Amino acid sequence: MSPIAYLTDDEIRWAAEKLLKEYDSTGVIVPVPIEEIVEMHLMLEIIPFRAYKQRFSVDGSISTDLTNITVDEDSMSRFPSRYRFTLAHEVGHLLLHRDYIQTLANEELEAWKAILVNTTTSDRSRMEYQASQFAGCLLVPLAPLKVAFTEAKQTLETDGFDISELSDYAISTIAGSLAKQFEVSTQVMEIRLKKEGIVTQ
Repeated sequence: MSPIAYLTDDEIRWAAEKLLKEYDSTGVIVPVPIEEIVEMHLMLEIIPFRAYKQRFSVDGSISTDLTNITVDEDSMSRFPSRYRFTLAHEVGHLLLHRDYIQTLANEELEAWKAILVNTTTSDRSRMEYQASQFAGCLLVPLAPLKVAFTEAKQTLETDGFDISELSDYAISTIAGSLAKQFEVSTQVMEIRLKKEGIVTQ
């Protein structure tokens, strides 16, 4: 039996929304203050590591004792959208895969290495998919996404764009605009818009 539970996209979104409500029950703040959530709410230390991605081929990892997240220092300083997604992705591992990660605790191994050594390819793929889905849902929550999309669509229509069929160009334009608002990459925004059925695949 796989140690990584099968989770639906809805279950992953509910987990992200639950965390947001725990952090601020008054409503979702956009852009989502992911650093505050990590450090102040979840009480995790963020540790910049020079050339982490170059050395280990990952943007970040959560420790097996679940007390800190190590991130690539260059991404942290130069690529804020990637850095934010990395934090949210590792939070996904924390909340979705806590029990499994804790079974890998070993003082001689970093979490990422322990996962590589102890996890099958299919389970690892499932973990990464789930953590990435969680990160997208956390940084781009559904309710404010719908509001922002409607406003962006109306703006384009006011400017004379015919988006009745939402062409690839229109979707890309809207996604690019919303990505700046939510402080994520355009790719993440396009995935969220399509995943939630706001635009067609």
